[in-house]
Amino acid sequence: MMDPKEYISKMGYRDDSPYRKSPYLDIHTPNGIIDMSYTGTPLFANGQYLPPYSGQHNMGTQNVREIPVAQDGGGLWWREMKDCAGLTGQSLIDCQASNDYKRIEGEKKEVEFNKFLNKVNILIMLYINFSLNI
Repeated sequence: MMDPKEYISKMGYRDDSPYRKSPYLDIHTPNGIIDMSYTGTPLFANGQYLPPYSGQHNMGTQNVREIPVAQDGGGLWWREMKDCAGLTGQSLIDCQASNDYKRIEGEKKEVEFNKFLNKVNILIMLYINFSLNI
């Protein structure tokens, strides 16, 4: 019987893997190779972008953390990660911080806009009620 950690490392995010919905996987690969041949989910592996079905990649290390990039379509997070792909060290940290700032500022604007719409809806309802009472 195969060791569970070895099985996770063998299956990874393959399309037929029971682990394909995991937020991340720590893979042990004695030869440093990650095989994306049967994996339709793009991954970041130790910060390196691996496209879907892109074959074998030599990671240069036996321990690889895989993080899915676009499970369920990816969305904004995927676009942000693409912006930072290939960066390392302080450049990667700066890029991620910039994306976090943009996302927070966008959320603040959305909240303010929703508050404005609520006020407009209240004014419309008051106007309709006033008009009906005249």
